[in-house]
Amino acid sequence: MLSTVFITHSRTLLEERTPPDEALTQGFVWGFWVAVGIWTAGLLAAIFLVRREEVAQPEPVETPRVADLSGLPVTGLNELVLEVADLDAAARLLR
Repeated sequence: MLSTVFITHSRTLLEERTPPDEALTQGFVWGFWVAVGIWTAGLLAAIFLVRREEVAQPEPVETPRVADLSGLPVTGLNELVLEVADLDAAARLLR
């Protein structure tokens, strides 16, 4: 919708022999003000039309605990990196 406002207003100004840079700028300005109006209408609707009682409040749910992995050794990462590097080298050879 904003692009329609921009294009329509810019085209109208261009037909009135307004310089192109000014016509495009004014088209963007009108599009900006339409966006401000839509935003304001949405904000006012959210403030005045949505009642707190109508908004469903979710019930609290207990989340499962995650296992503590901090004490485990970090082995295998270097081997994984080497395997990926080997795969890249092999892929380059096959090309």
